Amino acid sequence: MFKKLNLFIVVLLVSQMAFAFGVPKMPGSSDAESKSSSGANVDQMQANLIISYQNALVLEMEAKSLFFEAVGNKEQAAIHSKQGEALKSDGLKSTDDLKKAIQQSEGSSALANAELEKSSEFSEESKKIFAKGLAKYAGSLIITKDLLPQLKDFGSAASTEIKSAGMTGAASVKDRLGVGMYMASKLPNHYKSTLTTAKKMSEFGKKIGIVSSNDAAAQMPD
Repeated sequence: MFKKLNLFIVVLLVSQMAFAFGVPKMPGSSDAESKSSSGANVDQMQANLIISYQNALVLEMEAKSLFFEAVGNKEQAAIHSKQGEALKSDGLKSTDDLKKAIQQSEGSSALANAELEKSSEFSEESKKIFAKGLAKYAGSLIITKDLLPQLKDFGSAASTEIKSAGMTGAASVKDRLGVGMYMASKLPNHYKSTLTTAKKMSEFGKKIGIVSSNDAAAQMPD
């Protein structure tokens, strides 16, 4: 009877100590959980970056569509409108999608710069359309600018994830995080060139009296 009682007391004390101090984990289990959590965090970072940049690109295409409509280039206005709609419906699912989107952005910027060299007469309606486009362009650039420090954080997290995966798993991680890594390498310079075009458009708008320096549409980020 006493032996059973003593055994019961020992079991009770052990259970209380485990509750108070925590049951020790198996060796290596915390590392595995940490790696799993880290991987999930990096994946979520990439997903957030993609969605945000997709939104920025949609606004940019809509802005340029309005710009081309304002200057009377109906063909380019329609093309850019379709590109914006395609981004909304299809999104950025791969590195190739992102490359294509950046190429479209750069190509449309070149066309917009060429239009800025021409002298045009603007109706009051065209001025309103142009100003609406500038506001969308500013919104696109604000989103993109906010992404730049996040891309640095993602790049660091992705590098850590790749190193943790070792030689056998690194290729798989690079493939999984490829879109975000491409964004981190290309977006800072692309942002600068896009901003240059946007500021030219803003200055052009001021020059011909479409917007004033105090208008929200004229306020572009640095």
